[in-house]
Amino acid sequence: MAAGTDRNNLDFVLSERDARALFQAKANGLEACGCDLIMMELMRDIDYAVWASEAALATGLPVWIGLSAERGRKGTLQGWGRDDCSFDEIARTLAALEPAVMMVMHTSPTTRMKRWRSCAHTGPARSPPILSAVTSSHRTGNSSM
Repeated sequence: MAAGTDRNNLDFVLSERDARALFQAKANGLEACGCDLIMMELMRDIDYAVWASEAALATGLPVWIGLSAERGRKGTLQGWGRDDCSFDEIARTLAALEPAVMMVMHTSPTTRMKRWRSCAHTGPARSPPILSAVTSSHRTGNSSM
């Protein structure tokens, strides 16, 4: 992960080894507590999101992946807060993990997703269904996404 890409703590960077161990411990704990599924929320990159999703999938539980996007400074669709990760690359990389469901969440209703929607169906033969765009547009009836 690029230093300074976490909007919550710009100085914090976790090594891949440490992150994978932490994610696996969390996923195993959820499984041990009897969870029926694991919902991956705000997945926005191709490093932490992949490592966390792989840990969740390793439990054997159904995994739902929620993606988050925004327009970058250049106008391209990117992971929320991650101008180093194109949204198409994030979606394709996480779809290749074959979660039970993928959806879009925590994404402004003004973020136009039409281009991404069309590419979402060109993934692996067993790519998951795109459940919905979970945003405030659902409540307001805004269909511009």
